[in-house]
Amino acid sequence: EPTRIGHDNLFMDGAHAGHDCQLANHIVLAKGSMIGGHAILEDRVIIGGNAGVHQFVRVGRGAMIGGNAGSSLDILPWFMVTVLNTANSINLVGLRRSGATPEDIDIVRMVYKLFCRSGLTVAGATERLQEHAGQPMADEYLRFLTKSTRSICTMRGRKTDVKNKASQAADTP
Repeated sequence: EPTRIGHDNLFMDGAHAGHDCQLANHIVLAKGSMIGGHAILEDRVIIGGNAGVHQFVRVGRGAMIGGNAGSSLDILPWFMVTVLNTANSINLVGLRRSGATPEDIDIVRMVYKLFCRSGLTVAGATERLQEHAGQPMADEYLRFLTKSTRSICTMRGRKTDVKNKASQAADTP
């Protein structure tokens, strides 16, 4: 497919979108951000300064990648990535600004817990999510997962656990 760029997007100085990208609407690419070829960014995605998206990655609606972070994995809608390939949180501010209902926000929180905190595999979390089919926000996630061709960016354990394991590994001779 040829490169397609939607409406009301902001590309700051030095932002780059590679060949054959599909960028939807209301996207912000901060200074120095890089989008690899064939990537797909859905509506309201925000990519921080010097952050990167690997080629062929799909970034869901309202997702946010913090400065100097990036992903080579597909990012679920409304998730936030602040460490390479790690979904650390949800984009609660973006949800509220987009007019999400309290019910929608509850679904996003539930999805984040399923995929990032429950210890389930992506397949197991998807199966549990299917119990909520018929709710618009849950259906959006199910559609995203159906279209995804790459691994999904999740978070294994808590941030403090990752930091503790890293410091323990550094202390071990």
